[in-house]
Amino acid sequence: QDSWEILVNHEDSGAAMAVGKSKTVRIPPGQARSFTCYGLRIKETVEAKGPFAAVSRLKFYTDPGTKVDFSSANGLPQASTQLEGRGPENAFSPGGVWCSKSKEPLPQSVWYVFPQPVTAVAYSIKARGVGIAVDTSV
Repeated sequence: QDSWEILVNHEDSGAAMAVGKSKTVRIPPGQARSFTCYGLRIKETVEAKGPFAAVSRLKFYTDPGTKVDFSSANGLPQASTQLEGRGPENAFSPGGVWCSKSKEPLPQSVWYVFPQPVTAVAYSIKARGVGIAVDTSV
């Protein structure tokens, strides 16, 4: 994760991804290239109970209208930490939520490893339970 290339950087803690809101972010055209791994690094959270990250409905788009179908991508979802029952696969499914372990030091990351390179041009995310500031990394 330390060697990831950052494609998009959101500096506003909590403001970029407000609690319970979805947001679609375009990857700048000069940054959109083929990679086998895309993910988010959560740098900050806004949460009174201690730092943890919670992400759902994470989607990547190969063009403005085409979502990557994670159910048939045959890749591997991964995360830096996870709560029991809240694994990284949940971040990429419509009804699931990935949560990092509570009070683990930030940043925390969730990512997807594709079997073949993919060129993502945008992503969308929903912050669950906390506001987050993220890097979109590969």
